Amino acid sequence: MGRYPEAETLLRRSIETRENTVGKEDASLTTSLSNLGDLYREMGRLPEAETLLRRCLKIREASVGKDHRDVATTLNNLALVLEAMAGYTEAEALYRRSLAIRQRQLGPNPSRSRDPP
Repeated sequence: MGRYPEAETLLRRSIETRENTVGKEDASLTTSLSNLGDLYREMGRLPEAETLLRRCLKIREASVGKDHRDVATTLNNLALVLEAMAGYTEAEALYRRSLAIRQRQLGPNPSRSRDPP
């Protein structure tokens, strides 16, 4: 809907409330961190998006492990930000890592495995 300031306020409040309740490194923060990072990417606030997504990645890796699908999603989102900031080398590495996680979990061609014989 394009109501970015309102969304930002709500996401910041969500993060602050969780931090005050469960701490700054709790896994329950990651969805709000990721959503705010994505919002900042949409708004062109790329350095802020990068900071939030790196924080989200750190918490997710610590809470669910480095090969979890949520980590793959965060890697992809962070890569989008880095690509937009011309950080192509790191973005490519993150895209590749995200893809590798997904392939380990789903197989190399998950859509083909669902096709009828």
